[in-house]
Formats: sequence, C-alpha cells, structure tokens
Amino acid sequence: MHFSMEELQSVSGVGETKAIELLAIGEMARRIWNSRIREELNFFRSPEDVLLYFKEEMRYLDHEEVGYFISTHSKTFEGLPSC
Repeated sequence: MHFSMEELQSVSGVGETKAIELLAIGEMARRIWNSRIREELNFFRSPEDVLLYFKEEMRYLDHEEVGYFISTHSKTFEGLPSC
C-alpha cells in the first residue's frame, strides 16, 4: 500500500524519522522490483509482460494514464495489413 508521511505518522510510535525510513524502504523495494523486471523482459510477449513492466510505476496513481507502443519489429500480425 502507498501511504503519505501524515498517514504513517498517525500510527502510534511512528514519528517523522521512522515515517521517512518507511517511505525510503518502499521506494527502494519499488526500484529493485523495476530493475529486476526490466532486466528479465527484453521485449513484450503478452499483455501480462506489459503489466509486469509498468505495474509498480502505475500502481498508486490517482488518475488514468494512456500510452502507446510503437513496434519496430517487422513481423506483421494476422489480419492487419503490413506497412
């Protein structure tokens, strides 16, 4: 879960220093996860791969984001015209 400084400090026994430490641990975990996933995924094979790649970056957004991918692969998909 994602918590703000104020939310963490509202817990008994968690002051400013501990809240900062907890936020830092969360950020480190996110970065470790992202670096491992990005090392393993050289390209997307499925929608699940896309989910794994972007999940941690987008998990706690309070708004919707739309993106697109440009494929540089020359393979055409069945039913789609080749360019």
